[in-house]
Amino acid sequence: AHWTAALPGAVEPVAAAPASVLSAMSIGGLWLALFRGPWRLFGLGPILAALWLWSGPAERPALLVSSDARLVGRLGPEGRALDQPRASGFIAERWMERDGDLAEQAVAATRPGLEGSRKVVYAPFENGWTVVVLRRPDDAVFDQECRPKRLVISDFRLRRDGACKVIDGGDLRRLGALAIDQAGDELRITPSTASRNRLWSPKH
Repeated sequence: AHWTAALPGAVEPVAAAPASVLSAMSIGGLWLALFRGPWRLFGLGPILAALWLWSGPAERPALLVSSDARLVGRLGPEGRALDQPRASGFIAERWMERDGDLAEQAVAATRPGLEGSRKVVYAPFENGWTVVVLRRPDDAVFDQECRPKRLVISDFRLRRDGACKVIDGGDLRRLGALAIDQAGDELRITPSTASRNRLWSPKH
């Protein structure tokens, strides 16, 4: 077993499947289980369609920001770049797994895609927007970074009288982790709580 596991290609990373894949597989599986005779073979259609969708390029968020703004991950040509080599290890591992990436966090922290330092992290987008993550409550730094076409994120309370868009600590506690993508001339922000709005979940 150890010899087999050590063979090249014994572990193949797979990106997380989109929700449509799970839905199609569930429908196909239920059809196969509930129907009898030749009709049950129609259940193979949704399953094959799901496998085909899953085999295509994975659509993963361009930028991820943890719910405490202590970890930022930017998808680039070498994979997801992380701004921290060790901190928030559990979150980093989950992000990399869902990307289908087996790289260690320390390796991901050396990839290009993010700029700045541990205090201020910059994630520029091609449409001119830049996401700025502030890790310390400093009014002077905020005044310097709050410009048009900038989204400033921090776990601390921020003023909202500048030219930038702001997501502060109160917003993060309500929204959870953030997935940010480019959408034309704007940014599309998807909070993690959006996937938890079920009938049995409290409304936010």
